[in-house]
Amino acid sequence: MNLKLFWNIKLNKNFKYFKKFPNFLSSSTPEISNKKCEKIEMIKNGAIWKTTSECRNKKLINWVNQYLKNINKKHTIMELGCSSGVSVFPGLKNKNKIKKYIFSDLQLHFFYKKIFTFTLIYENKKNWIPFMAYNDILILYSDNYSLNFVSTIISAFFRMILSIISLTKNKISIHLLDDRILEYKKKYSIEFKEHNILLPIKNYRTNLIIALNLLNNSYFSNKEINKIVSNIHNSLKNNDLIIIADNRIIDRISVFKKKFNKFNLIYKSGGDVDFHKQFLNFEKNN
Repeated sequence: MNLKLFWNIKLNKNFKYFKKFPNFLSSSTPEISNKKCEKIEMIKNGAIWKTTSECRNKKLINWVNQYLKNINKKHTIMELGCSSGVSVFPGLKNKNKIKKYIFSDLQLHFFYKKIFTFTLIYENKKNWIPFMAYNDILILYSDNYSLNFVSTIISAFFRMILSIISLTKNKISIHLLDDRILEYKKKYSIEFKEHNILLPIKNYRTNLIIALNLLNNSYFSNKEINKIVSNIHNSLKNNDLIIIADNRIIDRISVFKKKFNKFNLIYKSGGDVDFHKQFLNFEKNN
């Protein structure tokens, strides 16, 4: 069992006195305007607190674009953990090489309420206590995995009080997808799917799977990692590719080709990504 420590009370980095705090203590808040949400990377499940403000992984984008130029047949592409859907945006311009592009994420939209100076974010319409609330100074979010007892109790108390006060207000839906993706949907074969990566990916056999800032050890236990790798293996066609990339400190990218019951590494840059060994040892572990 891997024990992880996550804070569920953060200081707002937009507040000038907190700008120099390290990321694990402070972050910036989402911005909601006209039912659109900016800085959506701050809205994530529980302990998964993503701090990447934009896609900086130029190596990934360049690699995907070059790959699309060189293929001679149409591909079905799936991007896991798509967030706003813009991480490999340039690749969509090769429409003659793409049969279908599937953006798959666990949350493609959220709901929110405004009460006092707080905005309360909900995963769905049924949740009573919001998983995150924030104002100008404090950012509070629900975290079932937190081992910090004091911050967990304080955060839970704040969220419960805010939820009770806000029960009379209607929840407003917000859309997380980038407007440019919706424009591209008019021209290309794009599909949006809500999917939990821990469950099998059904009804799709893909030629290329892309995962940016998703497959890392801080999010998943070893058992979950093995399940994810197995799900990816089952959804890929033979001789086709999974691209894994992260840019938490430096840009890292690994490209694996499915070869029957194993994955072969065909490209690596910037060092090993977190799931590197699990992909290389897939055949041995199964």
